[in-house]
Amino acid sequence: MLLLYLWNMIRLFTFEDEEACRTIVDRCFHQCVVLGQSEKEFLRKYYIQPGYFQSVSKKHNLFIFEKQGIVLALGGIEGNEIKKLYVEPANHGVGIGSAMLGYLEQIGITNGNSELVLYCFDNSIDFYMRRGYSRTGQHVFERENIRIPTTKMVKNI
Repeated sequence: MLLLYLWNMIRLFTFEDEEACRTIVDRCFHQCVVLGQSEKEFLRKYYIQPGYFQSVSKKHNLFIFEKQGIVLALGGIEGNEIKKLYVEPANHGVGIGSAMLGYLEQIGITNGNSELVLYCFDNSIDFYMRRGYSRTGQHVFERENIRIPTTKMVKNI
């Protein structure tokens, strides 16, 4: 019942959400203990640029978790891949990430997927494993001579 209640707080991204999304992602990178300073700076430059989330929302479904007019999380799905699941750090551990993930998984099921894939930093592995995902290997994103290690995770749905 709580999950359905929380799902009612999820909606599609609008252009007015851009600044809130950039702020959430910036705060998440700031608190990410598994990334070095150069990786954090590169990710900030890449994700925090003006208009980034507007352009992402044109490529795949991007959703917002909003409570009382305040954006607290964002997440997306493209095909069978969960993308960009970020929760305002001050709201970690209260079910928002689980609600957003469940919502995205339901979209994946509705779209006919039997498996979902995502890439995460090491500090998020336990979160996804508790929700039925399995590690399938390491993946390194490399751009501009910066290597960012992630873990590929899969869930059969």
